Amino acid sequence: TIDWVNRVNIGASSQTAYDVATDTLGNIYITGSHSKGYSETDMVTVKYNSAGQYQWAKTFNLSSDYTSEVGKSVAVYRKGTKTYIYAAGEVYLNGGSSYVTIIKYASDGNQIWQRNYEPGIPGGNDVITKVMTDASGNCYIVGTAFTNPFVAKYDSAGVNIFATVVQMPVGYS
Repeated sequence: TIDWVNRVNIGASSQTAYDVATDTLGNIYITGSHSKGYSETDMVTVKYNSAGQYQWAKTFNLSSDYTSEVGKSVAVYRKGTKTYIYAAGEVYLNGGSSYVTIIKYASDGNQIWQRNYEPGIPGGNDVITKVMTDASGNCYIVGTAFTNPFVAKYDSAGVNIFATVVQMPVGYS
């Protein structure tokens, strides 16, 4: 049976959800995108409480120099009474390439930090596959840079601890 169904209207003409996570209190966090017009797409992260009541929505929009920002993965970390939300997405440039962005939010929706990850592989798009956290509140992102897998680790303060791009052998497809 369905306990509840809810939809948030944040003034967008279209909305897409890509990932969902819950915390130990039953709150629900969704990340994806919303469009206000034909050419403007922004990353959005939304929180509902365990009863399905809308709590907040946060939009990430850099500037008109970018064609779109799209949230693709969300993870939750709880330390004591505090909950932190990590949303990861892709920022698409007008020229056709993209890079990865990671945003850390507090449970009230306030942004704590935002970082960009550019693996340094020329000529292609960087695609986020997943963001995860560990028991210490570090976050890890994995994805693909052009055709090469990458993994990066950030500590809870947003400091990049390591980033590795796996170089595929010549002829690998």
